[in-house]
Amino acid sequence: MLLFLNMSGGEILLIVLVAYLVLGPKKIPEIARMVGKGINDLRRATDDIRSEFTREVNNIKKDANLDFKDTIIPDAYKRTTTPPPETPTAPEVKKDTPEKEEELK
Repeated sequence: MLLFLNMSGGEILLIVLVAYLVLGPKKIPEIARMVGKGINDLRRATDDIRSEFTREVNNIKKDANLDFKDTIIPDAYKRTTTPPPETPTAPEVKKDTPEKEEELK
């Protein structure tokens, strides 16, 4: 929070004292209340914007996920079990027939 812009305690006390002398004891609580309400309204507005942004991002993610499921791999998400792995088959062994031996000669 910028540490009050590198102001020391004495400087802050001087600012409070000048504000007290200029504004008077009756105006300071009113101004503090107005500043507090303004900060609260600003915080509420930023929270609303943040929640609306988050909600829209989640809706887009949800829509994109549904589109992906429906168009690309429609039944992949419906499977509850994985199919058994395929057993590898041995390659066919070709036997030399007498006809092929004659052709080679």
